[in-house]
Amino acid sequence: MTRTRRIVAANIKKFREEKRLSVVQAAERLGVGRQYWYLMENGGGNLPLDRLDAVASVLGVSVPDLLHEGNGRKGDKRELVGGKKR
Repeated sequence: MTRTRRIVAANIKKFREEKRLSVVQAAERLGVGRQYWYLMENGGGNLPLDRLDAVASVLGVSVPDLLHEGNGRKGDKRELVGGKKR
């Protein structure tokens, strides 16, 4: 699994848990099956950019929030995927 996939997968799971959504609830809001959501949280499958935007919307965050390495919180000064700082 690539570094980018690891970061995005961890942030998807973290933000879902922070919103206190189950995998089933999050998947239903996105309009996908729970298996697909589970794959996203574990870095599996292929996650197109337009789907990443929809995932961010379901979780109430921005796409850059999903790309942040570290805790994934807004305002975090840690690096974004690709080594660029905010």
